[in-house]
Amino acid sequence: MKFKVLYDTQFKVLYDTQISTKLYKKGDEMEFVQGTDELFIKRLIDINCIEPIAKQDKPKLTDKRGTKKPKEQPKDDQDLGIDLDEIEE
Repeated sequence: MKFKVLYDTQFKVLYDTQISTKLYKKGDEMEFVQGTDELFIKRLIDINCIEPIAKQDKPKLTDKRGTKKPKEQPKDDQDLGIDLDEIEE
């Protein structure tokens, strides 16, 4: 597996383990500091200790229900761009 290390890449820990001086639980997310040996990171990936997390662009949600914030509605006739005085009845 050819893998270029990006130090801003997040990794998911696949089982409880100690990496360097820190203990990680299964499912934890971690990243390595710049200067970490690339072969060390590759070895952890090869033994299925960690896996890179794909960056996903998630839509930003504004409330807990998962709905997007509604667009603001015009508040009066001036915001509509229509002159109501010119409309004949």
